[in-house]
Amino acid sequence: MVIVWLLLMLTPCFFVTLLVEKDVVLHLSSVPDHELRVFILEDPDQRGFGFSRGKIVSGGSDEQTVCVVTSVSYLLWRGEGQPDKHCNCFERVGDDWSTTLAGGDKDCNPREFNFDEDQ
Repeated sequence: MVIVWLLLMLTPCFFVTLLVEKDVVLHLSSVPDHELRVFILEDPDQRGFGFSRGKIVSGGSDEQTVCVVTSVSYLLWRGEGQPDKHCNCFERVGDDWSTTLAGGDKDCNPREFNFDEDQ
């Protein structure tokens, strides 16, 4: 009963924070991108909410190298937003993390970019 009461009391706090800050982030560990995030989209072509969740797929917060797959989805009342998954990998350097792969595909492979040579 106490848990239900706490949830009812904290729900307005969550939405007020979301409206003021434009996003709410809950860090799940010290690894970059390993977080839950709710954010507001207020672009002229897109309006609604976005949700992202980082999941460690290799390594762990106590290891030297870690890969995190981030899943992003949307709840929009204007425009469209396609769900996406991307991977970032990090290597521990002392007490900090250094990026070794940014924006890889959902299987943590580097994405290939096709550039038009005429541009």
